[in-house]
Amino acid sequence: MYQIKEFSYLCKTTIKTLRHYEKVGVLLPKEINSLTGYRFYEESQVETFQQIKTLQEAGFTLKEIKDILYSTKESQLNQQILDMISDYNDRLKKLQELKDSLREETKIELIPNSNFIMIGKYKRLKSRDDYDKEFAKIDKKIGIYRNVSKKALECYTPGYQEENFLCFIGRAVKDDYKEIHNVAALTSRMKQVGLDILIDDRPPTMLHIHTKGSVSDAYQKLIQYAEQNQIQLRGSFKEVYNDNDLDIYIEAYDLTKENPDQTKFETDLKKKLASTEPQYDKELIGKWKLLGEQLEPTKFYNPEKSQFIPDTELKEIEFRPNGTTNFSNITWRDKYMIIKEGEYDIYCSIGVMKRKRKRYLTVLLNTEKSASRPIRLFYKKEKSKGEIL
Repeated sequence: MYQIKEFSYLCKTTIKTLRHYEKVGVLLPKEINSLTGYRFYEESQVETFQQIKTLQEAGFTLKEIKDILYSTKESQLNQQILDMISDYNDRLKKLQELKDSLREETKIELIPNSNFIMIGKYKRLKSRDDYDKEFAKIDKKIGIYRNVSKKALECYTPGYQEENFLCFIGRAVKDDYKEIHNVAALTSRMKQVGLDILIDDRPPTMLHIHTKGSVSDAYQKLIQYAEQNQIQLRGSFKEVYNDNDLDIYIEAYDLTKENPDQTKFETDLKKKLASTEPQYDKELIGKWKLLGEQLEPTKFYNPEKSQFIPDTELKEIEFRPNGTTNFSNITWRDKYMIIKEGEYDIYCSIGVMKRKRKRYLTVLLNTEKSASRPIRLFYKKEKSKGEIL
């Protein structure tokens, strides 16, 4: 199944639209994890979404569409309408497939990390139509590195977006060029002209798509490939442009193969927790209120600004001195929050980050759905009597 973020790419629509459809009852998730707030959809529901959009374009209201999709009244007429829509959408799909066949074949593969260094600026774009204009402003400042780089965009806002999204605009430079091996000097030089350097976390593998097709089609194919091949996606998407070619990269892991580093980490962690006395950091003890999900890199993240807040039961967390919390299935010790989900223990990294004399709790939230993308949540400590934050 697909998380709502991934499902939005399949439907080429926003998370906001999917949540609205859920609210009015025309398209409900197949499953909701009440603790994390994760919503999961099946690929077959893409057809339902397409039916809804086609009916809307034909002038039907969402209430009328709900009746057509789910009401038993006039069921024969409703089925005739849906059959006509399915036939129409099938024809559109065949036309798209024909169009794709005229282009060079799309290639998707799991590859070693491409080790890009990004030079540019962190921005919020009102529309994708503004990208070229903003890129031109930034590109003037990049100078000689234009010769060893490609136009690029890294997207942070979750789900499919055409408007009002967070991103990093600039150029992607492969770090095997001798000219930029001195990253400190490059960072200093770019800072002088008002630009930032973005270095990824060096994940071992990335999922990569190369295509001459549209951005939206590329995302759709990438998400489908990951689901069909049990590949876990993490982090943000990097779009790299070269004339008519488009490459998209994202940190990814093949779940069908054992990851020696991850296996060793989990084994060592369990041994350590089983053989040592629990440590309860005083900094973590107390009540924490959710500020939102961290989307952009930490260096650009401002916890005090308005944030994207996922629909989760973990709006407030209380870490108690004895290792318990305000949730019966969640305990904590050392630097981990441990969620009991059925027969599984899910270990979520926790820690305190300090910004401008304020402390914030960070939680890397995992779920038993191993193919789901973990999210990083930020919390602000609630002040207790006599406590100075």
